[in-house]
Amino acid sequence: MKKNLRIVKIVDDKIFITPNNYISFQKTNFPFGDFGFKSNFDIYWQLELKNFNSELKQLDVEIIDYHPTDISQFQTQKLKRNINSIVFNKVKWEKLEFQLTWYLEEGFAELIPELKLKRGIDIPFYGFDEMPPEENNYEGEWGNADTEHKNETEILNPNNIETEIKIKFKFHFTKASFKNGKVEFTKYIKEARLELNFIIFNDNILEEFEHVKYFFPKAFKNRKKFNVSATIKFRGDKFTEIKSESKEIAQINKNLLKSIKQSKIQDFRKIEIKNNNSKGLYTSEEITELNDTEKKGNCLKITEEDVVQELINSSDIRNKRQLKLLSGKLHCPTEKIHFTLKPKFGFLFFIEGDTKNHYAWELLNSHATYIWSLDKSHKLVEQLKRIEQSIGYIRENGRNEYKSAHKQKLIDADILFTIFNHQNTQDNQTNGFAEWKHKVGEIII
Repeated sequence: MKKNLRIVKIVDDKIFITPNNYISFQKTNFPFGDFGFKSNFDIYWQLELKNFNSELKQLDVEIIDYHPTDISQFQTQKLKRNINSIVFNKVKWEKLEFQLTWYLEEGFAELIPELKLKRGIDIPFYGFDEMPPEENNYEGEWGNADTEHKNETEILNPNNIETEIKIKFKFHFTKASFKNGKVEFTKYIKEARLELNFIIFNDNILEEFEHVKYFFPKAFKNRKKFNVSATIKFRGDKFTEIKSESKEIAQINKNLLKSIKQSKIQDFRKIEIKNNNSKGLYTSEEITELNDTEKKGNCLKITEEDVVQELINSSDIRNKRQLKLLSGKLHCPTEKIHFTLKPKFGFLFFIEGDTKNHYAWELLNSHATYIWSLDKSHKLVEQLKRIEQSIGYIRENGRNEYKSAHKQKLIDADILFTIFNHQNTQDNQTNGFAEWKHKVGEIII
């Protein structure tokens, strides 16, 4: 191959001179912003280097092959000197047009002489391989002396010509507005050179989804943007209609929100807290804040009941029968269920007896239920603080140490503390649960 020949690759609005070096079409004599290249196949050009102005660092070239078959040179090319701009000479429209997905013909008038437009007539842009109807195609008239003598009524007013472009792009979930039955957003479209308002309809979308849109990426494999396919129709240079759709937006409904909520709750089991955190008991709102990377609060409105139901219904929970009984029939519905994060994720239920108040602590997948029984002489808020201190002792020193200290009356001497082991093997699940249930029932008085 001759030394003055080079292979370049065209990607979007860039000309790659080497696999790692490129120059933007904005720095060429191409009408930047008036065209777009196709992306469904690779575009390579073979250029002949005509001249290099070292003062301006300007390179003059000519495209001698728009579809070179041998492009192996491209991978080994090196950039020997800096290039500020490229000037293309003798661009062949019949070769270039096939590689464009949309264009404004008037933009190419200076670059390609044969596209010189008749004064006073604006040519609309054509998109995605579309050409106007044959009767509206001016190509045969350009440079034709007979054109000058045509009656004005024979030349269609471009403002009456309808065209359309089809585009695909991505848009941030968090930057869109969720309203009843639709999603709205604005975006600058370079193909149209306008900022346009897009609406994607979905009857399942409610206005309240605006507050939880920050969680939608979680439902779509952590993708922060949704895909949009749009068709924009024009009459002349004025847009008349926009139709847009999104496969992700189409999937948003209450079931999707439910799955997001379930996923967030499952994440509660993985939360790690610092060792110097003295807090032992949490509400659902407090856990949500700990797990809230977006700092949006409890937008999903996760309740204690949601947490309990989701976690105890997980297939890997061995003590779900105990948890269902404690959270259902035994827990006092007027009091909050509290949660522990260390040493494991667990639940603290409040059971009101006739003579005593009972606090039952059950960890996920545990082998025992811990119950503290206190006289009703103290306020519930004070009793809860006592139990939080007891759980904090266990967290710092271990369960065996707490049991030993309590037995020696070194801690919680005024509180009745009972441990109920439960068998949960599959062969003895029913008998083990019945025995555990009976023992717990005996102490709840």
